[in-house]
Amino acid sequence: MHTVTCLTCGWVSFAYSRTQAEKEVAEFNDYFSTLTEKQRMDYYGNKKGDIKRYEQCFGCGGAYQNFRRAVKEDCPDGATLQPLIQDDV
Repeated sequence: MHTVTCLTCGWVSFAYSRTQAEKEVAEFNDYFSTLTEKQRMDYYGNKKGDIKRYEQCFGCGGAYQNFRRAVKEDCPDGATLQPLIQDDV
C-alpha cells in the first residue's frame, strides 16, 4: 500500500482500491444494521457508510484524481491517515 498527497492542500492519504473501499462500506453497513437507532445516532450520527468518503480529500474535499504519490517529507511519522480511492492501486 502506498500514500498519496493532495495537490490542492497537501493532505496525505493512503491509497485504496475501489474494491477495498466497497468491501469496507458493505461490512460497516452490515454492522450498522445490527445497532439500535439510539446507538446509530450516538456513535455515527445515524449515517450509514458511503463510498463518497473514499472519493475525496479528507483535508479539502478535493477530487480523488488530484493527487500524486507521497514522499516521506509530506507527512510526519505517527500522523493519522484516511483511505482514498486511487485508480492505480
